[in-house]
Amino acid sequence: MIGLNEGEWRIEVFAETVDKPITKIFEYNLISEKSQLEYLANGGTIFFDWAPNLGNYVSRIDDYGIDQTDLNNITS
Repeated sequence: MIGLNEGEWRIEVFAETVDKPITKIFEYNLISEKSQLEYLANGGTIFFDWAPNLGNYVSRIDDYGIDQTDLNNITS
């Protein structure tokens, strides 16, 4: 993901086949709310779910009950 302005990111998806060079096949700008950025700054995660009725990605936070200490132990 590429950071743009505060709370904005761009996701770019690339593909490479055997007989062709790497090609960008998808690009989308994602936006999150200020409260979600505070959560992110404290080690949280922001998820973006596709909402077909809106034709857009919707941001949300959810820790799924995971203790951040346990998560840090797993990733270190």
